[in-house]
Amino acid sequence: MYPQGDPSAPSSAGQRRDAKIPRILQSPSALMVAAMAAGFLVGFTFEGMDLAAMAALAALMTFSLAEVPLRGFGASLRTVPLAFALSFGLLPALLIVAALLTSPLLWEGWVILIAVPPAVSIIPFTAILRGNVRASVASNALIYLVSLAVTPLLALLLLGVGVDSLRLVLTVLVLILLPLGLSRLVRKAAPSPGGVRLLRNFSFAPLTFFIGAANRQALLESPGLALEALLASILVVAVAAGIVWVASQKLSADLRITLVLFSGYKNAGLAATIALALLTPTAVLAPTMMILVNILWIPVLARLRHGPSTPGPPVG
Repeated sequence: MYPQGDPSAPSSAGQRRDAKIPRILQSPSALMVAAMAAGFLVGFTFEGMDLAAMAALAALMTFSLAEVPLRGFGASLRTVPLAFALSFGLLPALLIVAALLTSPLLWEGWVILIAVPPAVSIIPFTAILRGNVRASVASNALIYLVSLAVTPLLALLLLGVGVDSLRLVLTVLVLILLPLGLSRLVRKAAPSPGGVRLLRNFSFAPLTFFIGAANRQALLESPGLALEALLASILVVAVAAGIVWVASQKLSADLRITLVLFSGYKNAGLAATIALALLTPTAVLAPTMMILVNILWIPVLARLRHGPSTPGPPVG
């Protein structure tokens, strides 16, 4: 991963330090699940938690990108049309199926998921799964720019609600471009890649804790609808992953896992925010369950990608 002569390449001393890190702390999947469970059980929320969650995601993005050299992004641009087709083609088709199979009370939640762009968390998840991070960054950033027009238009056509494009602009700036710049500083200062990955893993803990805590009320207030949305979300994500996994056998393994993520990961946090502000109370359940499934799906993809062993360094 590190070119010869790169000052950020791990030294033998750094490798020895990495080997001393407890295995549990090197497992982002275990930390994510534990933190989410703790958040759900405790149910602790506070004013401004959405901003705290954004800061945690920005830190996660920074540490995930620190191991990615900036060279070679041009070659990753050919992935953008594929990622866009998955996020606004295959996935919406499956979401419509989910909407038809579940209660009408959940309809608006599924539909708003169609309108929103891919999840920013695709980038750190790509790093965890040793996918093609440069393709993930290039695709996500460019799709968000296109979404400045696509998302408000779809939301208006499908549900008759308006979406503020400013939030999409802030997402690109705060959660993609700013972390990309800060990651260069981390890359220069980090003593070893293992230390950066440890910081990345710890960044998941507050983020998934906040997700668990914020979704506790929705789960407890409408358990039947929540279970229905949960099972449909699992079906959507699993079928999308299966289709892409089979159809992309001729592609490299790192690019395949990146495309699998684009096939099943929408910005459900944005969808839930829109649902809370502009739609019916039950509309938030589908985006909420999609968030939970997206987090819990990572251990499954990790096993598919590289077996039960601890994930290694990401492929740029």
